[in-house]
Amino acid sequence: ILAGDGVSTLLDQKQLNASMLTMNFSGFRIEDAGIGLSLRYSIFSSVSDLTIMRSTIRGADLGVDGVIGPIWNTFTRVYIRGDGTALRLGGKDWNNANKFDTCLFHGAPAVEIAITGGYGALKNVFHNTELAGLGAGLVLNGTTRGTSLRDCYLETRGPAVVINGVTTDMVIDHAIFGTTSNDVPGFTPSFIEHQSGNTSLTVHGGWVTTGSEPRQEGLRFVSSLAPASLNLRYMMLPMISVPAAGWALHGAGVTGAQPQMVSV
Repeated sequence: ILAGDGVSTLLDQKQLNASMLTMNFSGFRIEDAGIGLSLRYSIFSSVSDLTIMRSTIRGADLGVDGVIGPIWNTFTRVYIRGDGTALRLGGKDWNNANKFDTCLFHGAPAVEIAITGGYGALKNVFHNTELAGLGAGLVLNGTTRGTSLRDCYLETRGPAVVINGVTTDMVIDHAIFGTTSNDVPGFTPSFIEHQSGNTSLTVHGGWVTTGSEPRQEGLRFVSSLAPASLNLRYMMLPMISVPAAGWALHGAGVTGAQPQMVSV
């Protein structure tokens, strides 16, 4: 167990030379850090069976602003829970092809991807992973391409996904949506909120489920503040189990292309 002072970064990759780009972390527990883990520029690194609790700023940084960006890193069975963002993907030019498998990220937001220059963040994959917390789940700021959520559990009080920037070829495949509420300041009452940016989003099945309490009334599956820039399509509609009043699939102005049968 590594215990911090609530301010400092406990595991910090300060050297960016070639011999320090690939690392393996396994079996650690980090408590009471400002930032638990910071990988500034990492390639082929593996983080597994790691727990970070009660971080006050962020649980983990994969990539930082001002450094070009990590590629091909894997997080497996990582549990992060803290006061701020649980996991942040940053970088100056890219943050690409990282995989997060069987993890739990609990924060506000649970995960942020923020690449404002270069190519953006390409092909980051979240599989069998839960996003939880009192804020949003996955927040996309800047430019992202090919982000995918596959078989994930999206259990945040705010929207499960917030899109704020150019987002190309995002896929949400058989995710479980629950617990989103209509009482989180700064967000629309929706599971997926598109704020800005030309966006192409594909949804493949999944399950949307709520309770019947007032805080889950009037929810939308997808809403947009700029619907003309949102290209939404469904490969399969999600299963809907929403007893709360006022439910609708889409917010004002949002349309989604439905799957079609093709004769051959």
